[in-house]
This record gives sequence, C-alpha cells and structure tokens, in this order.
Amino acid sequence: MGTAFGEIVTFMPGALAPEVTTEPATDIEGTTATLAGTANPNGTEATGWFRYGDAEPEVCDDSFGARAPSSGGVALGAGTAATPFGEALSGLEPSSTYFYCAAASNLGGATFGEVASFTTAAVPPSVRTSEPVVDALGAVTLGGAADPNGSEATGWLRYDSVEPDACDDTFGTRVPADGVSLGAGRDEVPFSELVADLAPGTYYVCALASNEAGVATGELLAFEIPEAPPAGGCGCRTVSARSMPLIGVLPIAGLILLALRRRRRRA
Repeated sequence: MGTAFGEIVTFMPGALAPEVTTEPATDIEGTTATLAGTANPNGTEATGWFRYGDAEPEVCDDSFGARAPSSGGVALGAGTAATPFGEALSGLEPSSTYFYCAAASNLGGATFGEVASFTTAAVPPSVRTSEPVVDALGAVTLGGAADPNGSEATGWLRYDSVEPDACDDTFGTRVPADGVSLGAGRDEVPFSELVADLAPGTYYVCALASNEAGVATGELLAFEIPEAPPAGGCGCRTVSARSMPLIGVLPIAGLILLALRRRRRRA
C-alpha cells in the first residue's frame, strides 16, 4: 500500500502551550462581526486565530468550521501575560447564530478556548419589482420577489397613475391590502396580484416587503393600459339588398316580358 508521511512540525521540549480564552464577539451587525480572544504565549512566540461555523461543535479544534484568518494568524509575541487579539468577519447570514472559539499555538503546541456564540442582526428583505404583464383585455399582473433574509416577511405592491418621487408605503393603491406571507427563508420568494378595470393610460408600480428589521422597496416600473377596441361588430361596411345595383335585375325583367309576348302570339 505504500508509506505516507504527515507534515513536519517543530516543538521545543519544556515549552508551555499558550493559555487561551474566548472573549465575547463585538461589532455584530447583519452580515459582519468581530471575534475576540486572549492568549498568554507563556514565553514562546505564539500565533492566534479563530474557528467558527453555524453548527455547534462538541469541542473546538482545527477541524471545526472555518478558520479566521484562513491561513497564518495574529502574532502574539513571546510574553507571559494575556494578549488580546481579534478578527473581523464579513459575508455572514443575517438573523443567524454562529459558534466560535479562539486558538493559539507556539512551539509547545496548540490550545483552543471554550466555544462561544453570537447571533447576527436582522436586516430588511431584499426586494425587486417584476415587469408588469398586460393581457389582451387590459388586465395587468403586477409582481415582485423578495428574500426574507431569515426573518418572517410580508410582501405587497403599490401602483398609481401618478408617478411618485419615490416608492414607499404611502404611494398609490396597495395590493393585496394585507400583504402576502413570504416566510423566513433565505431565498427569493415571488408574489403577484391581478388588477383589472384600469382606465387606459400610463401607470407606475413597485414591490415592497417588510420584516422585523423594516421595509424595503423594489424598483419603480411603468406600464401602459391600451385603449379598448371598438365595441360590437368588426367595423366592416355592409350593403343592404335595397341598395344593390339593378345591373343584374334589368336583363331578367326583359327576358320575362319577351316570353309573355311570344305566348300571346301563339295564342
């Protein structure tokens, strides 16, 4: 089967591994946070880092979650006192709980602190307005889509024949009045509403959605309701029997008179 070898590591007999403490995370927002920890290098040059993920581990080690920074770490020196260090994270999911621990290593080995957690803040939904679809009868399907970003969300639409300076929840008519439940997922959810009996003309529409973090709006779009076609008939010109020309009638009458004259002569 062959022989395999692991990586080469350096150690110093008698060196003490760092003492590590995981500290509370700071600057927690919807998609960002800063992890914090302290480490006592115990007199040997030490490096600190963090492990983090969205699933709680049984223990914290270098197989848990992701590493921050992804390679290397924070230089902690070779002192004998607790040294603070931190790492800023970005690209996190809103309204999500993350687990993390501080870690540090020196020539005496690696030490991992206790597991701690934090929950990111909620952010408003991500919203877009769909292109309105007008059918042959002049009814229009208004629509949009929204990502709830992990918090229970509701979506609705606003439309009017007067163009607003900006789309908000005071603009035009709201449909549906109570909104549509979009759930609390992290994927875009479409919603729509059929509106009929609009007078011909130009209209404006936008999609909106809200969750615990607030209201968000999509783009403002315009659409046109066309003039209705003429009612009844095809608009064709018709000719009545009374107005038909006598070109074909006169020859027939002449033939009838000629036939009557012949019958009288024979008689």
